Amino acid sequence: MEDMPASLWPAQRRYPAAPVPLGTIKFRERGMAWTWRYEDAQGGALDGPNEAFASQSDAESWIGQSWRELSARGVLRVALYEENRLEYRMPLTPATTE
Repeated sequence: MEDMPASLWPAQRRYPAAPVPLGTIKFRERGMAWTWRYEDAQGGALDGPNEAFASQSDAESWIGQSWRELSARGVLRVALYEENRLEYRMPLTPATTE
C-alpha cells in the first residue's frame, strides 16, 4: 500500500471501494486493474463510468452500490475484467421466476 499516491486517500492511505480514474492507480507486482464493461442485451458496449479498481472486491462493492443507476441509464449487463481477462458477466435486471 505504500506505493499508492498519498493524494488519493490522505486520511486512510488504503485502497478504497470508491472508483479511481484509470491513470491514477500505480501497480507493482500486486496485480492489475479491475474494470467494468457496460453492455446492452446483445452484449454490445455502452458508455458508462470509466473507473478502475485495485481489487476484485473493490470493483464488486462499487457495482453493488451503482447498479441501480446504471440500470436506469439502460445498462442491462456488466462484465468484470482484470486487465484484458474476462472474470464474469452478470445481468443488472432482477431474476424472474416462472
